[in-house]
Amino acid sequence: MNIPPTIRQGDTVTWRDLPPASRPGEAMASPPDWTLTYFLVGQTKVTVSATSTAAHWETSLSAEQTSNLSASGPARYDWQAVASYNGVKVTLGSGRLRILPGLQHLPAGFDGRSHAERCLAEVTDVIECRLKGGAVTEYTIGGRRLAREPLAELLKL
Repeated sequence: MNIPPTIRQGDTVTWRDLPPASRPGEAMASPPDWTLTYFLVGQTKVTVSATSTAAHWETSLSAEQTSNLSASGPARYDWQAVASYNGVKVTLGSGRLRILPGLQHLPAGFDGRSHAERCLAEVTDVIECRLKGGAVTEYTIGGRRLAREPLAELLKL
């Protein structure tokens, strides 16, 4: 199945699927007799039917449909493509895709870096501060002692 692995909120997305090769004893799911329906389930749920020609199915998600897909939290959607004909249903494919945020839906000040990228930036800032002599690595006050991570350990990160 040719559903994209990532979809950006607010984009119109279109893809084509060819019928699968049939195996002996199995129903041959192919357009135009068979209909193809995609089910996407994540923080919201979307069902979309493909249009068919004699040779393939074409599926589209409108800009409105993708705007309603949630890009927060895990932003992952499971999908299943099901072909049907006269009460017979066959799953042709399934998988998982990722929803990317549409910048038009995000507030000012949005930080698109991953958690790992933000953590690396913090460690880099600490290293730079220590190299400039602007951070105390160890001190004692009234019998209490505080020691920060040695610079060599931060560099390993």
